[in-house]
Amino acid sequence: MGSFATVLLVQYLPENKLYAMKVISKEIILQKRLMSSVYSEYHILQQVDNRFLMGLEFAFQTVLLSAPFLTPEQFSRFRSGVLSSR
Repeated sequence: MGSFATVLLVQYLPENKLYAMKVISKEIILQKRLMSSVYSEYHILQQVDNRFLMGLEFAFQTVLLSAPFLTPEQFSRFRSGVLSSR
């Protein structure tokens, strides 16, 4: 667990895909005044187009950010440009 979030491995059942879901505590964000950091992370992940970084797939109002989960083999292929992030 990080300073204000927990990352979980989740599965989207209809497509049988794995995602890394970051669950962020609203209470801690407000207490520590971290809203700008969360918004920055959201906007960066939403716009990222780089073969070394995964972009944002889903975002929920309950402050959940989800990106595709890659196995080490898939990540290696992603970095080499063989596997697309979208």
